[in-house]
Amino acid sequence: MRNSAKRVASLVFALSLAALAGRARGAEGAQDKTTTFDQRLESRVALFETNGRPFVRVVLDLASEFRLPLSLEYLDRNAVRRPLSLRLANATVRQILTKLVAQLPEYQLSVSPGVLDFYSPQARADKSNPLNAVIDDFSETGTLRMESLAIYQAMMSKAGKPCCQAGDVLESGDARPVALHFRDKKVYELLNQLVAKDGKSLWVCTTAPGRSPEPGVKPWEVYELGWTQFIMADLQKVFPPEKSP
Repeated sequence: MRNSAKRVASLVFALSLAALAGRARGAEGAQDKTTTFDQRLESRVALFETNGRPFVRVVLDLASEFRLPLSLEYLDRNAVRRPLSLRLANATVRQILTKLVAQLPEYQLSVSPGVLDFYSPQARADKSNPLNAVIDDFSETGTLRMESLAIYQAMMSKAGKPCCQAGDVLESGDARPVALHFRDKKVYELLNQLVAKDGKSLWVCTTAPGRSPEPGVKPWEVYELGWTQFIMADLQKVFPPEKSP
């Protein structure tokens, strides 16, 4: 009975991913597919307002609208829930993102080739952070989620810990192969390369700072651009509202 419930939940999850992927592809059509990543960053927005949205929601909305692969390597409750107040006129997307990061001093933004990298310098300096583990040799070709799982397996192997099976992966209805061949890269660098090469996705840290992920559970997730509602729902579970005193 319990296995049947799990299969039903898995099917619902997979169907949700496929539906969201379709919406993301529809939203993507509004942008000129011939523009480069850097050109989209320099797109001008006549009037930009956060309208009380939190940092993560604003970044996800911009990434979806302008097709900008990104990483959210570090998250906290403020980033997920605190409303922001920012209004800019005739600003580029790059300028908007820079102003947004300034609202949360614990964050920095690095614009690497093909990916926006939002991270915490403190977390990057933490040698115990599993995302900082160096993978000696990574050479895999697979779909977005298969590659994400392969990176997790490499990270766990580096730590000498058991991992999981490929059969645990659920794909969306628009799975595309991605090839990664790198040596001596940190886990977060491999994930950045993954979403940059895919061109239509992002990865998000889904473990609260200071907490260890559950055994066998990746401390991150990969999503298609445009899955904003789905991502926010996941993150709000990780960072529930603060309890009233």
